[in-house]
Amino acid sequence: MLPMLIQFVLFAAIYGATCYGIMKVFEKTDRTIPNWAAFVPFYNLYLLVTVVAKKEPIWFLIALIPIAGFVLISLEIGKKFGKETGFAVGMGLLPFVFYPMLGRSDARYEASRATAS
Repeated sequence: MLPMLIQFVLFAAIYGATCYGIMKVFEKTDRTIPNWAAFVPFYNLYLLVTVVAKKEPIWFLIALIPIAGFVLISLEIGKKFGKETGFAVGMGLLPFVFYPMLGRSDARYEASRATAS
């Protein structure tokens, strides 16, 4: 019983930190996205792909590929905020650390930044 409780608390902390960071990233975009959207699984990823990364909806399916897909999307999001590749890879591998860092930083979102297709 105790190991399950520890796993639940750990999962909730990681999920909460990731969603908090995504919420802060949403606040930096030009469009008004409600805060609750960051806490809804899959919908928050869809918004990251289509609104923040400015990619076509098919990229949402690519983002669902374990690790590689989310890293690709994080690279695009990192470019929009002027972050280096290493930081963007960190966003993909450790989102509960790097998304809150990005959301709380002074980095500015620029939708017009060039991205590689």
